[in-house]
Amino acid sequence: MIPTRLLDPRPGPVPETWVLVSRVAAAVVFLCVASSRWVPVDVARLASYGLDRFAGVGSVVGAVVGLLALALWVATGAIAAAVVLLGVRRPLAAVGLALLPLVAVVVLGSAVPFAVVAVLAGITVAAAWHSPSASVLATLAALATVALWFVVRLPMEAPLGSVVELRFTDALVVGVLYVLALGGLLVATLVGRDAVARGLDARQRVAARSAEVEEQSEVTAERARLARDLHDVVAHHVSLIAVRAETAPYTHPGLQPEARSVLAEIASDARRALDELRGVLGILGRSVGDRAPQPSWSDVAALVERSSSSGEQVALVGDPVDRVAAGTDPALGYVAYRVVQEGLTNARKHAAGSATTVRLERTAGLVVVSVVTAPTGGATWPRGDEPTAPIAPLATGAPLPAPTRRLPVGDPAPSGTVGHGLVGMRERVEALGGRLVAGPRDGGFALEATLPLGPAGPVVAGGAR
Repeated sequence: MIPTRLLDPRPGPVPETWVLVSRVAAAVVFLCVASSRWVPVDVARLASYGLDRFAGVGSVVGAVVGLLALALWVATGAIAAAVVLLGVRRPLAAVGLALLPLVAVVVLGSAVPFAVVAVLAGITVAAAWHSPSASVLATLAALATVALWFVVRLPMEAPLGSVVELRFTDALVVGVLYVLALGGLLVATLVGRDAVARGLDARQRVAARSAEVEEQSEVTAERARLARDLHDVVAHHVSLIAVRAETAPYTHPGLQPEARSVLAEIASDARRALDELRGVLGILGRSVGDRAPQPSWSDVAALVERSSSSGEQVALVGDPVDRVAAGTDPALGYVAYRVVQEGLTNARKHAAGSATTVRLERTAGLVVVSVVTAPTGGATWPRGDEPTAPIAPLATGAPLPAPTRRLPVGDPAPSGTVGHGLVGMRERVEALGGRLVAGPRDGGFALEATLPLGPAGPVVAGGAR
């Protein structure tokens, strides 16, 4: 039995290797057919007579007839080779054309042409790429031709002008030889086609991988360019803020101690922002997946402490950071840090001085990070999701109830302006299979991320506010 894989058709253009194999098969068939000197009945006698005259007495008429006979045999060989090449695109039509000479055998009683077997063998090779089943059909047709030869018991015109008669040979031996030869050709063709196909697939995979690597190199180069541009534009201005805040007490000696303290905090925040900016720019300049310089769970408490020391009313409650971080993927810590950072930034931007609570909760399968800012007068919050259900502890391990109304984060609304920070937060959280809920509540604002403790997904670094 032939494995099913070897009979699978191959769509698309024929590779150069198989085109060359088909041409070699056509050339072999041309030599076999042109040298067998098979043409139907009277034409064959006339050609033989012309050759005998040409070889014997040098008659002009004999020479002309001999040359015509030679041209006829060459043309017959060329037609047979063309039928073989036709098998590459139209294998069924080629098989039908190859069997036409058998009409002369049945109707005219001419010798059985070995050319039919040769052409069908060539079609077996040529048709294998697009239609292996047609190759099997051509092989069976060739064996049927041999069986017809055994039935009619007529001579067979063979290559090099020879004639094979069954009365001088053992039919069983001849039949076994034909079966082995044609069957071996079919198996060798299908196995060779499979080898060529696997080599072609391997080259395509290598080419695809090379294109992917080249594309990734272009992306890395573009990220590096963006990193340089961001550094030139943003880092310059942040550095200028830090320098001016640090030098202000010296350029303005009359500043009050409170003002000096505020300027020192501004300079410290600016330096810290520069450090974080350099970390993000470093990520842009490297390959995807490198998260070494990114913040983690251990930085959440420091972030809350810095916000508190700068004069904001920020409190960290819930489970201890160590318990929440134990055994989790670093990607969760990075996303949690960014969620807390975004929540504190919104609180400072829209409701400076309001009390803000950062809560961390962990259950058997989830981590919940929430930042809730107390109500304050005159605050204009960004609008996205509107969580109408309260943020309740996850004592049972179930996820928080879904909000009754869900809007895409960043949708414009009359009550606030739209920024990019919440959009970036949602992308990070959903990349890990989590859920982000954000929106005004009772005059304040709530930002909550529910993160699964499962396999980590990709993390989008950076993000604009």
